[in-house]
Amino acid sequence: KNLEVLLETEAEMKRAAEGVAKGMSEGLKHGVKHRRSQLELESIEAYDPEAEAKFVAALQS
Repeated sequence: KNLEVLLETEAEMKRAAEGVAKGMSEGLKHGVKHRRSQLELESIEAYDPEAEAKFVAALQS
């Protein structure tokens, strides 16, 4: 009986760890995409100081 409980607990812990790892991976992907977008916007701003205002206006329209 103790072995069964131990194996069930181990399986639950593995599922939880997989969920945490997946969440972290998705978070990192989002962070990389967000950072890449910010870098692209900063590059555009170097050529057009009003780029951010234009970007916000485009999102709102």
